[in-house]
Amino acid sequence: MSGVGNRHVVMTGSVAVPAVAASCEALLTTQKKSPARRPDAPAFVLSAAWLWKGVPILATIVLDAYRQTEAAELRAALKSLLPKAGPHWSRTGLYCYFDPLTHEILYLGLAKDLQARFAQHNALVGKDARGNKRQEIANYFAESELLGFSIYVQSAAVELLEIMGLETAAQIVGFGEGQLLRSHVQAFGAVPRWNKIEGRRDGAEEAGPLTPQHFTLLSGKHDSLLVARRTIRGLDDDYSADFMEQTLHAARLNALLSGAGRPGGVGDAEIRDWLSKLSNDPRWGGSASSVLMLEESGYLREPAPDLVRRAPGQGSQ
Repeated sequence: MSGVGNRHVVMTGSVAVPAVAASCEALLTTQKKSPARRPDAPAFVLSAAWLWKGVPILATIVLDAYRQTEAAELRAALKSLLPKAGPHWSRTGLYCYFDPLTHEILYLGLAKDLQARFAQHNALVGKDARGNKRQEIANYFAESELLGFSIYVQSAAVELLEIMGLETAAQIVGFGEGQLLRSHVQAFGAVPRWNKIEGRRDGAEEAGPLTPQHFTLLSGKHDSLLVARRTIRGLDDDYSADFMEQTLHAARLNALLSGAGRPGGVGDAEIRDWLSKLSNDPRWGGSASSVLMLEESGYLREPAPDLVRRAPGQGSQ
């Protein structure tokens, strides 16, 4: 699947994110009725896992939930959405397995190649159960129909950091994994039940009192504009939605950067504010066509995917 629009460019020490984006004021003044949404998550205070050398990298969460018979389908969508050397999303990121009914976090991990790691965990490649969670996943499906899977992704422009001899995409997600795992211990007394150990110490040291709020987003419990409006498979199937998520990613990055350390945290209002700034400032590549696309689509008014209301036999939307 090919994308459209400019690549998001993140530079260490300063932020330059050419992107096309929409005016949130235009969306908020429309009179179309918005779909019902789950409770919004509290505002988020950015912590160091999402700031690397002063630049936020991880900024977009994408949810899905799948049946055991749908594992190959979800792997194919990941492979298409996150192609090798793709122009928009890095295939290196964080991932989470969770129970979509209880929102319990089952496993937090990182991967240099998210689709390849998903294939290993779900016994789609290889025969060795060591070093993966295929047995845990098989045991889960013996008792439950749907397993939740979410990814925390970064822009493909993270590769610029490697080109400049700075940190790699894998180092960045390793830091974030360490922070989330330590935060889970602090909030629930232990790492998720499929995890065995904590992650990187430098990431763990940055776990703060608000870091556990990310678990409510990674598990689909709360809604936030930090979460994509489509599932993994939905984005792969919807060319325009993928384009709009690339635009939103730029706004998320800038909202997180400008909100670092803000007592009130970073929430939907800050993301919408940055969408407006990006669309109205020519330095950010604002485009009337992209504004019109978001105005007419009502994309921002859509709720995050409801993973448990799918009818039997239907794929994710």
